[in-house]
Amino acid sequence: MEIDLRKELIIGNINLNLLSENPLVYTSSPLCVLRGDLNTDTLLNVSARMLLDCGASTNYVSKEYCKRLQIPTQRYPNHQIQVKLGDNQNVSSELEVAKVQVRVTADFNWYDTTMVVYQIPDEFDIILGMPFFEEVDPNINWKTRTIHPKLDKGKDGNLTSSIEEGSPVYNSKLPVLPKMLMPCVR
Repeated sequence: MEIDLRKELIIGNINLNLLSENPLVYTSSPLCVLRGDLNTDTLLNVSARMLLDCGASTNYVSKEYCKRLQIPTQRYPNHQIQVKLGDNQNVSSELEVAKVQVRVTADFNWYDTTMVVYQIPDEFDIILGMPFFEEVDPNINWKTRTIHPKLDKGKDGNLTSSIEEGSPVYNSKLPVLPKMLMPCVR
């Protein structure tokens, strides 16, 4: 008996597409994509479609996007890079990079980075990977799919920040934690 693996598996209220042509599990808003800005030495505030991908080990900029906007790149013909794609396929390519600044929203400071120029899916101009998450350390609410910068010292806003060590929680019925437990709640 042959099993059709392209059918959907429904467990509770979770709908999974098994081995479908589109391997994404989610059926609504599967990726965290936003429109941000890009600067180079020759371009200012150019719109870019950015994919936030914490599974990417580096930051990428689309080869087509660089070509279309004439973004200066640097090739290293004697250096090959290995890229592991989302489908676990390993691909080798000549190393090419572009030095850029990106800003994911107007609330963010400009982020200086050197991105690998690569043939990424057409629906994205930029993929922001782990270097972005480690250096910028944004506040991301995955349920509402919103992203905010961490508060800078002295900057006023409606975002929350960490409770300082030893600070009591005023006007609540929550207990004040002993100082020896405070490092656990940072």
